[in-house]
Amino acid sequence: MRLLGVELRRLRARAAVLVVMAIGLAGTLLLGWAAHQAAQPMPEEDIAQAERFYQEEVERWESDGERMVAECLEAEAAESEASGEQLDFGCDEMGPPQREWYVWEPPAFAEFATAALPSAMLLLAFVSLLAGVTFVAAEFATGSIGTWLTFVPRRGRVFASKTGAAAVGGLVFAAVWSAAYLGATALGYALAGSEVAVTATQVHALLKVAVLGTAVTVVGTALGFLLRHTAAALGVALGYVIAVDGIVLSALRGGGRWSLLTNMQAWVTGSASYYQDECTTTATGTMCDWVEHTVSMTQGGLVLLGVVVVLGAAALLTFRRRDV
Repeated sequence: MRLLGVELRRLRARAAVLVVMAIGLAGTLLLGWAAHQAAQPMPEEDIAQAERFYQEEVERWESDGERMVAECLEAEAAESEASGEQLDFGCDEMGPPQREWYVWEPPAFAEFATAALPSAMLLLAFVSLLAGVTFVAAEFATGSIGTWLTFVPRRGRVFASKTGAAAVGGLVFAAVWSAAYLGATALGYALAGSEVAVTATQVHALLKVAVLGTAVTVVGTALGFLLRHTAAALGVALGYVIAVDGIVLSALRGGGRWSLLTNMQAWVTGSASYYQDECTTTATGTMCDWVEHTVSMTQGGLVLLGVVVVLGAAALLTFRRRDV
């Protein structure tokens, strides 16, 4: 515990970490501005124009609706006969135009906060990763880690204390960031004159965001131990997201299920979707369509835990065996 306290004080005194966290908190102001813009009602002149378009479409449907449905059914039958299989042109779903298609209302606060959270959490994840990497990598860059090991030669204890301090700091920052996110978006809606109602679901999601921030900070610490350089660690992390998540897993069948970003979103929001091109071959040819698949919150949490454990174990093994 004494070493943990020392590392917590060193974390608090490291200016680079504090600056990164301050920038992350300042980023919530942009999210508040986005919330304020999303809560703006539709301008009166646009409402009048939309109402006019809506009434014109209603009149058109009343005069030509039955004919359009009949033509759709006729085309559907002709194409089904030509292809040898039953096709669905959605004729049964045709109906009179709805007013909400033309005159829109701002989303409810809970709806906006939930929809914006997956994008907002990327800001938290990047800041947490950078803070964790910087906290450790800077000591290797300056050589102070070697000096510290002369006072505490047991590397396992040094690793545990630094990782523990990073986890505590990451948890505190992520909790503050989550509160700032909720406060900024609520203030944006309130200033726009919209109703703000915080739900238990939102609070639960933000608690999971705090856990995510802690995990990413620990991952950053592990990368700092492994690569010993901030730029190298960030390069590896971003390279993985772009090359593996964005290209390799997207190209593999079922690879989207193991995307790190998808699993992060699943953990925070309760589930996440990815789409996969699936084809079926019949006597008339091959037809392909994008099929939606879902990743559960449980899987998202287990994948994140696996990343933390694997990278943490690799970092500890490397730190214990490699010269400083």
